Amino acid sequence: MTHEVNDLSLEELEGDRWGEPPPGSTFLITRVTQLRRVPVGSLDTEGLRIMIGQGVGLPVLIPRALAVLRRDPLAHGDFYPGDLLAAVVRKYDDWKSTVDDPEGELRRIVHAIDVEDADVMPDLLAELAPFIADPD
Repeated sequence: MTHEVNDLSLEELEGDRWGEPPPGSTFLITRVTQLRRVPVGSLDTEGLRIMIGQGVGLPVLIPRALAVLRRDPLAHGDFYPGDLLAAVVRKYDDWKSTVDDPEGELRRIVHAIDVEDADVMPDLLAELAPFIADPD
């Protein structure tokens, strides 16, 4: 029986169970370990942001994150509008080989942001600069 990717956790998809985090682990280590057990389709924006920010499950999670960002380029978890996009851009070199036309995909998402009207943080704009400028 074949399961849809969205119905399976990263642990199931990767066939790699991490077990429980060691006593005294940081919140982030504990949270990443927990999120690896959640079905991919059930991860919210904050879960995607955390996992992508930590470089965990990128081949599986980046397509899902890009789908979220196509609908809402400034989708956010717990920090600020665009924090998911920032995580995706920061890990660009780690996932770009897993997606067709990764630069074009990010350019389309970034160009959908109205930087004049949106509450876009200056630091985020700086991170997006390579995808704002026209290629060439």
